[in-house]
Amino acid sequence: MRALSSFALFPPASRLKRTPAKEIGCPTPAFILAVSSVILQFILSKNTLALLGIENDAPGGNPLIKIHPATYVIFLAVILSLVTGTRFRRGFSYLFSKASPLVLFIGVILFCAVFAAINVGMTGTGVYIDTYLSAACLAVVMVGASQWQRLVLGRIILAFCVLNVLISLPEAVRQEHFIPFTLDGEEVIEGQGDFRPTALYSHPLTAAMMTSFAIFLLLELELGFVKAAALFGILSVGLLSFGGRGALMVTVGLLVLRVMFAFALDFCRGRLNGKLVAATFFALFWGRYRYICLRAVPWAKE
Repeated sequence: MRALSSFALFPPASRLKRTPAKEIGCPTPAFILAVSSVILQFILSKNTLALLGIENDAPGGNPLIKIHPATYVIFLAVILSLVTGTRFRRGFSYLFSKASPLVLFIGVILFCAVFAAINVGMTGTGVYIDTYLSAACLAVVMVGASQWQRLVLGRIILAFCVLNVLISLPEAVRQEHFIPFTLDGEEVIEGQGDFRPTALYSHPLTAAMMTSFAIFLLLELELGFVKAAALFGILSVGLLSFGGRGALMVTVGLLVLRVMFAFALDFCRGRLNGKLVAATFFALFWGRYRYICLRAVPWAKE
């Protein structure tokens, strides 16, 4: 989802664990609005808005409706986060001291939006406002968030990603979109070309991207081996469903690089992570076993 790609912009945290009571976090009203914005991003794609009669993606029309409703909500959340809170945890000075690269990023996006408005028109600014600026606004709200607040937001994002995968499965079986798929304001006719489910997302590639992000988010939530393994399997099926083998291979490749980096870091520190070694051997064994099973199936050789 567009605004959710900013999750990586939040201040780094080694693990998302519960917060001690003394940690303040971002103001509660701003956090509630930020969570509401995330939920709206998931349930109100451009396909859903078109189904409701709001041509958010079509050229022309009222420029105010070209902006996603979740963007308005996250703008309000930013205002509340900057004007509320304790004396030393509000205002632009606090934001600049905590996340100066984020402020620079917002400035660049605003410049791009103004440049697009001058050269293309107001319709051309939508991609910058809904995709990048809303993502930066979510990061602004979460700059001062506590670990518990990040945990809540992370689990909500993961829950919606899993829900979308579960919705995509009957779509793939029936070869029909649950919500009519629109492209450039026109509905895509079912049965033409290779079918890819979209679930609640606006496009199959958006779905694949968000599912890939969810896998890396899953690694940070520490949900336990059994629960994490089950969710990883569901998300892997979603990657194959939404984006095909390409999305699955890219995600697996990034996971391999992450594991190699973790091994190198442990080696430099003179220690060995037993859980990581066991998980790596299990993954290699399972991958080899699955390859042998597939080679034994006649249709897999064709």
